[in-house]
Amino acid sequence: MKKQNAPKPNRQREAYRGTSLIVRSFPTGVHGKAWCDGREISDVEGVSESDVMAVLREKVDAAIVVETEPDTVPYPGDEEYQRALKFNLEKLSAKQRLMLDAHMKARAHKLSGEKIAEAAGLASWSAAKHQYAKVGKILGESMLFQPCDRVAGSPMWLLLVAVAEDEETLGQDAEWSMRPQLVAALDSVDASPPR
Repeated sequence: MKKQNAPKPNRQREAYRGTSLIVRSFPTGVHGKAWCDGREISDVEGVSESDVMAVLREKVDAAIVVETEPDTVPYPGDEEYQRALKFNLEKLSAKQRLMLDAHMKARAHKLSGEKIAEAAGLASWSAAKHQYAKVGKILGESMLFQPCDRVAGSPMWLLLVAVAEDEETLGQDAEWSMRPQLVAALDSVDASPPR
């Protein structure tokens, strides 16, 4: 007699704020988990897929550390940066890696916005700033950390990569210091641009 396989549970996935939400329906109920770069953030059980998914989103929101005012919350440490960089290295473009490499090699890890842009062959600091913001968002979401909103509208993800010496002058001539945590992470993970 042929053994029948049990039906596979219904599975729903959603990318949410840098995490992966997975919900499965079983005959006995619904089970969901939130994951971020291989680590479990939350484990939820419920009666409906939509309810479990909503609770998972709330749990992720609650797990994210949000800097509400500049420098009110300590930024993630060396180990968190290293883990985030290691898990997300393949998400960084060649231009982003060129920028990071030039910044890393610069004396005292300081470069002007113009020099950062030149390192990647970008026309302006504005274009480079946009790329650094993408890098910062990738790292921030992986570390469950959101920097302060210093410009009305959205978090300044760039601040997870570098800090301006003079916050009043954020243009291409401003000197940008790479965060020491990122320096340590780059020292331990080979993030060299592909050749």
